[in-house]
Amino acid sequence: MKITLVGILVFVALVVTFFALVGHPPKLHYAYNAAGPDLYRSWFYCWALFVAGAGVACFGDKEYGMFPPTSLRWLFILLGVFMMIVSSAWMHGLTTLSGT
Repeated sequence: MKITLVGILVFVALVVTFFALVGHPPKLHYAYNAAGPDLYRSWFYCWALFVAGAGVACFGDKEYGMFPPTSLRWLFILLGVFMMIVSSAWMHGLTTLSGT
């Protein structure tokens, strides 16, 4: 794990932007009231997935091998971006389901 000032700023910018776009829990229509707890749990897991993806992309770093060591940073960035894309698509699905 490599924590730098640029990494912290990018992480905060990603999380704040995601919160600004879809920060509130979804509002339910009367037809979906029975699915309320499951929808809120899914919303929380979606948030956790996005924050984890942003953390992996911003702070993940691993060197592999000994002579010379090879950085796997690009793999961590791709994994983090993939996690954030999945989370964004999932959040879009949750907001579409709730009608907000």
